[in-house]
Amino acid sequence: MGIFLNRGNEEFDSVIHSQIYIDKTDILHFFNKVINTEQRYVCVSRPRRFGKSITANTIAAYFEKGCDSRPLFQGRKISQYENWDCNLNKYDVIRIDLADIRATTETPEETLDEIDEKIVKELDENFPNIVDLEKDGIADALAKINDKTGAKFVIIIDEWDCLFRDDKANEKVQTRYINLLRGLFKGNRSKKFTVLAYLTGILPIKKYNSESALNNFYEYTMTNPKGLAKYIGFYWSQTVAYNNLVHYITMNFDGLRDDIIAILGGHSVKVKIRTYENDMISFKRKDDVLTALIHLGYLAFDETTEQAYLPNKEVRMCFEDTLEDTGWDNVIRAVEQSEKLLRATIAGDEEEVAEQIDICHRENTSILNYHDENSLASCITLAYYTARNDYRIIREMPAGYGFADMVFVPLPGKDKPAMVVELKWNKKCETALDQIREKKYVEALNGYKGEVILVGISYEKRSENKEHVCKIEKVELL
Repeated sequence: MGIFLNRGNEEFDSVIHSQIYIDKTDILHFFNKVINTEQRYVCVSRPRRFGKSITANTIAAYFEKGCDSRPLFQGRKISQYENWDCNLNKYDVIRIDLADIRATTETPEETLDEIDEKIVKELDENFPNIVDLEKDGIADALAKINDKTGAKFVIIIDEWDCLFRDDKANEKVQTRYINLLRGLFKGNRSKKFTVLAYLTGILPIKKYNSESALNNFYEYTMTNPKGLAKYIGFYWSQTVAYNNLVHYITMNFDGLRDDIIAILGGHSVKVKIRTYENDMISFKRKDDVLTALIHLGYLAFDETTEQAYLPNKEVRMCFEDTLEDTGWDNVIRAVEQSEKLLRATIAGDEEEVAEQIDICHRENTSILNYHDENSLASCITLAYYTARNDYRIIREMPAGYGFADMVFVPLPGKDKPAMVVELKWNKKCETALDQIREKKYVEALNGYKGEVILVGISYEKRSENKEHVCKIEKVELL
């Protein structure tokens, strides 16, 4: 049993006896279908805590020669398939945990040296008198072994993109590493000895001149998870260092700050993901930064609408923690004042609400398109930022005979009144409340009983003072 070659099934055995283990061994049915086909090259790029390494353990235990894994898989989901064991313990498995090796070597050059030397040495120990220890790299050694013995290999590389993230400025090392991977996975020679390749990482495969460096790989990413999404789920935790997140969201690209603030306010923003070069330095526009944040797990992505958004409360809190270091004083002030605005709304203080909205809108004119209805909506969601601690906030909610601009539904256990907010642009504020009543927007609160606050907010660009106006009414749902 080696460090890289055929290291046994103990890691998978430990995983399946964990109290939090969820059986997803049916993913092996997918690998049984693609093994030794043109689809044999698989790269899964997801943030940490997404189950990529558990999948690597599963693959290794299933395919690896030299151990008996039948008892570990018998009775699990994979065993429900006909001929489920057709490739069980059939192949030699090479497994490389790149991040672990990088952590124990001083330089990335030493990392690649260690991988090359130790794997070739283990191959020589298992297949004696075939490999030239002085001259052969991994690909040469595997090709010779395959020629002499017919041995075929499953190759697993965990955290494959480590050198692109941790040594992102070292292009010489990256080129050497890509050439190593091409030797293992590109060309007819490699097809003879590689029956399956499974790469995991945070970033998709690096692009050169818009073309993937390993364009024969089938990639399953945050922006296009395809059929593997159900096996590699979402377990978000802090994925990159705090100071790195600040660095990314404060990059000097037109529109980036606008989009980040809109996202913080609960909006989704359009992202062009195709220009991203799949590294941490080649940022040319705001879409590249937003795409990187998607791959790092800080933003979720809707493939249908091609929009990014905050996936959950934990991620939103992480963004909140970065605000103090962004230098966005107006945004910080708006967030800090949002609790005051919520109290004023519940109290029915129309003048205070109008003043707070006016300040938020005016102070953020550099980051929002001021004379635009969408900017008012963004301003409102930013101004009511902390309301998310007490409410589920729904924009454009189907209600009665139309769509309510914003509906605030109290979260379970929160002693707060429901709220319906209607925005008006270049119209009298009273028309907002009229619309709430006439189109029966409170019907959106079906099943809710108690006080409902109806809020109309308007901004008139044509008025001399360009001020905001607020009207509030309260009704009771029995």
